[in-house]
Amino acid sequence: KHEGKGMTETEAKQARGLKFYKGRWMTAEAAIEEAAEDARKARANALAREVRRIARRIATARDFRERIDAEKALYRLHDPLAFPAIVELLGSERLEVRIAALKAIRKLNVKGISGTLVRTALLDPVSEVRDRAANILTNQYNGQVRKVLIKALRSEHKEIRSSAAKILGNVKDPTTVAALIEGLYVTY
Repeated sequence: KHEGKGMTETEAKQARGLKFYKGRWMTAEAAIEEAAEDARKARANALAREVRRIARRIATARDFRERIDAEKALYRLHDPLAFPAIVELLGSERLEVRIAALKAIRKLNVKGISGTLVRTALLDPVSEVRDRAANILTNQYNGQVRKVLIKALRSEHKEIRSSAAKILGNVKDPTTVAALIEGLYVTY
């Protein structure tokens, strides 16, 4: 019973303002929030598909103009929900796709990916990609990045030490001078 009236369980829940959404009863506010989250996920998935489609266009471009047009399409995805898919392109086997991803990351000012940028700046097999990632890192430099780069100065791999030193030198952080000097004497 609800307010002295005989009614079904469904009617009673509806009378209390509950909504049946996705197989369960919830408040209208919770249903709205869940629907909004579902819409956000659907948009993120659609954008990820679009990013992959553009990456294929970049990888298969027959000429410079076609590749530039595809890169511009990537820049037009100025939606934070597209950023994870763009960052994922840094793992592509195709050099031109990795470079396009870095250009997009720079142009769209993607934040919160310093770990991925550090890995790319230190470990990518192509110096152009490492340099582009390092350049973006100088704009996103923070204490966490500094710690990782100082640790990288002690790497047994010369390329990693060199990339870390280059990035630290470019940001001109006086707190890293001692680590850079110490890095000069590391030999393997």
